[in-house]
Amino acid sequence: MVLNRTEEGKDFTIGEFKTTGDKPVTGYTVEPGGPATTESGKDKRIPEGVYDLSPHASTKYPGSYKVSNEEVSKDRAILIHAGNNGANTEGCILPGTNKTDSGVSASKPKLKEVYNFINENSKELPVKLIINEKIK
Repeated sequence: MVLNRTEEGKDFTIGEFKTTGDKPVTGYTVEPGGPATTESGKDKRIPEGVYDLSPHASTKYPGSYKVSNEEVSKDRAILIHAGNNGANTEGCILPGTNKTDSGVSASKPKLKEVYNFINENSKELPVKLIINEKIK
């Protein structure tokens, strides 16, 4: 799964994502504004890089996935979950069907597609998230 960050505002970052395979999923994402950091509690996006996706169980975001690598700890609890703008996230990645001026729309149906893709494709090999900075 590849996420290319394309735009940023004061408190948000917008990106475009796509998956590979027979049934690719495409859409947009919103994350907090930059600059990117590995530190917890900053309400900023995570740095570009390659990330592992692991199941995360919580009452607020059941069935979600945690994003982590050697630099961004699982303890930071960066999740992929539903939401529409930078105010809905504290470091997390929110997928959506359409892009808006400061976020995404139709997040819940797109999130379901993303979760289905991860669930179906992580049985044999782990699905990775690759984040690229393409902001102009």
